[in-house]
Formats: sequence, structure tokens, C-alpha cells
Amino acid sequence: MSDIQPETVLKSLSLVCLLVGSVIGASVTFAGVAAAGNTSPTVTIESPSHEQNLTQQPTITGTASDDDTVTTVEIQIQRASDNKYFDATNGWQDDETWIEVASPGSDSVDWSFDTYDLNGADITDDGTYDVTARVTDNDGNTVEGERPDPRNPADADAGAITYVVDTTRPVVSGVSVTDDTDGDGTVTDGDRVQISATVDDATSGVDTVTVDASALGGPSTLSLTESSGSYTGAFTVAEPSVGDGATSLTVTATDSVGYTDTGSDSITVTNSIDTVDSLTIDADFVGVAADSDTSIRVTASGIKDADGNPISNTNAQLQVGSHTYTGIDVSDGSLDTTIDPTAISDTASTGQTTVRVANADDSATDTVVLVHEVIGLSSGYNLVGTPMTADDVRFTDVSDVTTYDPTVSGDNSEWVAPNEKQVGEGYYAFAESDDARVGYVFSDTGADNPDARYLHNGYNLVGAGVDLTQRDSTTIGTDLGAGIDPSSNSDVSLSTYTGADLEDEATGADNAFTTASDTDSVSAYDGYFVKVENGKVVRTITTDTDAYDPEDS
Repeated sequence: MSDIQPETVLKSLSLVCLLVGSVIGASVTFAGVAAAGNTSPTVTIESPSHEQNLTQQPTITGTASDDDTVTTVEIQIQRASDNKYFDATNGWQDDETWIEVASPGSDSVDWSFDTYDLNGADITDDGTYDVTARVTDNDGNTVEGERPDPRNPADADAGAITYVVDTTRPVVSGVSVTDDTDGDGTVTDGDRVQISATVDDATSGVDTVTVDASALGGPSTLSLTESSGSYTGAFTVAEPSVGDGATSLTVTATDSVGYTDTGSDSITVTNSIDTVDSLTIDADFVGVAADSDTSIRVTASGIKDADGNPISNTNAQLQVGSHTYTGIDVSDGSLDTTIDPTAISDTASTGQTTVRVANADDSATDTVVLVHEVIGLSSGYNLVGTPMTADDVRFTDVSDVTTYDPTVSGDNSEWVAPNEKQVGEGYYAFAESDDARVGYVFSDTGADNPDARYLHNGYNLVGAGVDLTQRDSTTIGTDLGAGIDPSSNSDVSLSTYTGADLEDEATGADNAFTTASDTDSVSAYDGYFVKVENGKVVRTITTDTDAYDPEDS
């Protein structure tokens, strides 16, 4: 045998094939090649593509051609689950069965076979199906299609394919979310979470299994990997966006055709603030009834949970006295927010109160003084008036407070300390910056009689007396009282100061003032000048009898 050459064997096989063909009067094709002297027909399955996953039973389509005439095109459908063959009339059979799909009698044909809309038996089950096409020409040459080369499974000229029909969703069960750090069932920032689930898909197979762990600072699509029939994964809690309590994580399984199923489990999250290292409110005092700044800054750092981990992505509560501000964002163990002091109850007790982060006992705090009303100042000298009798007046970023006394003269001695608590007092406050503020705590009891005081010869600096519970402005004539009538008394003139240098007032420089009328309006906290030329007159301030009510201001 060792002397026989391969070429001799092949020539002998070819001779046998030709002899057999002559006996039966037809050509025989092997692997798509006709016997010598004939050109084989071709057949191709165009749809579905090889190894395609489908969500419904398909219409199988293809083409066939020959250099002369295509007589028949047939397909064979085999079910992989039991290796049975499909018969369009009788359904699934044990014996190999071919279904004729075209008999064109022409050199080419586009053919199709609907697997789910037949007069006889339909193909309805999910599963894997193998399809082979064959073609016969008028010379009796028969060719069976070949599967694609494994190196090129998407070969468009394939005459034999496999496809999968999957109309059933995968099933997710046994989802478990556990604390993988200390096993106490509660996690906080820095803890490790373990996730496991069982996923079954009987047809096309599981494509991906993911979990959305973003609520706990993990990936939004954490992929779980399969091992011993279970899908598992893990992540580390980092700045959770949820508060204390049970948080549900959802596992999503997707099969190869895109169907999904979900399952969930919960784990307890502890994200409570336990301690605060430092806290600052950027104000010495705030007005509960009125404040020119409704965005008072509050900052805190070193905000941690009971395990000493920095708190992030949670909301804190900030307490100022008995009032609680909610929804304060905490990130990276700190907060930086602003509060509106007028949100505090108008009837809150004035005086010093504590600022703290709620539920953070034995932690850093700050203090602030609650007053009734606060006005803002501009950098430099500001002309201010006290509208009602005050029990307390406070200043921030003010370096000088002074008023003008016309009864004193020489060496600027007429500039004296004001009684800024007195209703109708006018004074200058020098603001070191635009952040300067004046805060008032007004008397809640009125005087028995109106305040009456002399205005002396020369320039008298006064403040507008305004009942804040009734209005926010008055006229100069009303403010001065019935005893002074500038329109009929030539010895009294009214002015507002416009100069930049207080020395202008001491010298009575004309360019330092503009003339005012007794019908002009003055607002609460405004100041103005009254000039008396002969003797003195009496100013009566009726608002001295009014009691301040913060709820009406």
C-alpha cells in the first residue's frame, strides 16, 4: 500500500463517479460541485443570517440560480432540541424531510418560506433551528448549501444556517444584596457590598447581568459575572446619594435578543451625621422681621458619620435657635449654604442663639444674635435715623458713629456720640465696607406721651420717626410735629445733606445741602437736617408712643 500515490486514488474515485452517473442517467454533486462536464446550480439563504437571534418565527428567504434552468428549490428544517425534521403538512417528523419552496423553470429564482403562517402546521416553539437549502437543475444536478466558514460566520453566500427564536424573557431570581465588610447588614461610606443573583434563559442565552449601584456611589451599570450558575459582583460604597434607611438595588438581566427581567433586594444605609468639627455663620446678628441680606452664609466642615467617615451627598438640617432649615446639601464632609433669616419666626426671642447642625450632639456650633430689623450700609459715611424706640442697636463693620450738635462749637467738638436707641435720632455711621450692617431691637412697649425735644439754632441732624407696624415712610411735616411749620415759619428751613465731607456741615457750606420741603417723603431709617435761624423750636415725635410688633412690621 505504501507504493500507491494520492493522485492515483483521486483519479480512480472520479472514474467511479462518472460510471455511476452513466448508469443512473444523472449527474451527482458532492459538496456543491457537479460531475465533470456540468456546471452546478447554486443556492443561498439570505434571511435569517447564520446564528441570528430572533424574537419571532421567521420567513426564510433566499436565491437560487443555474446556467440553464432551476427546476426545484427545497429546504430542510431541523429542530435542535430533539433533532426532528419539519414537515409543512404533518409537523415534526423523525425522518429526514425536505420541503419544496420553489419550482421556477427559469435560470434563477428568489424563494421564501413562511414558518409561522402555513395552512398545515406552524413552527411555534422557541429554540434553535438548523436550515439547509438544496437546488436541482434540469440536468439533474443537485446541490446542498454549505454552512459559512467558522472564520466568517456572516458569509452572505451561505446555503445552510442556524438561527434561534426566543420569545421568552430571562428569569431573575434569588437576588441578594449583603454587607461584605462586617456582616452587620448596615453599610456606610467605605463599606463593601456583595450582590448575587440567579438568572435563567432557556433559549438565546443570557447576554448581560448588571446592577444599578449609583445610589450607593457604585457604578450605574455594574456587570455581574457568572460562576457556578450564579451571577455575582461587588462594589464599595462611596458618597451615597440616599439618606438613612433601606435602599433597594435592582439587578437587570438581558438575553441575546434583548429581552430583560429584573429583581431587587434592599440593604440598610447609615448616612447620618454624627459629628461636626467646625461651623461658622457669617453674621454677628440677623433680623427676623426684616433683613437687608436674605442670604446669610453658613459653612461647616468635618461632617462625619458614627464611624468617622466624611458624609457626602445627603441633606442636613441646620438649626438657628428654634428654627430649622432643611434640605442643606452636604458633600465631602462639608456644607456651604445660605439662609434667609426672615424665615425665622417674627416672634422669636431676640438675643444670642445657637447655630448647629441637627442631630450632631457634642459637635461644633456657632452663635448669632437675633434682632428685629437689619439695614445694610454702603462703604463710607451713611446718614441713618432711628425710626422707633430701640432697646438695642448693634453694628457690624462700622468704625465710627457720630451726630451733629449745633449747641457746641469749636475744634469739631460739635460732633458728638449719638443716642442711637432714641426714636428720631439722626446720626452718621462710617461703614468700612459694603458688608456693614446696623441691627435694631425695638421696644415692645410705647411711651406714655410723645417725645418732645428742642431743635436749636443752627443745623439739627434728625432721624425720621416712623411707626414700622403701620408704614415704612412719612412726610417731613408729619415727622416734625405740629409745633414746627416750615412753610409759615421763616426761621425754620429743611435740608438734606449731599456733601462728601462732614466739615461742610460744620461750616454751613451751601453746596453741602439741598433744600427740602415739609411735604417731602422720608423713609424709615432716613436722616435729614433742620436749620433753625432764631432761637429754638420744639419737635414732637408721636411714634414714641407706638409699641413695636414684629408680626406687623
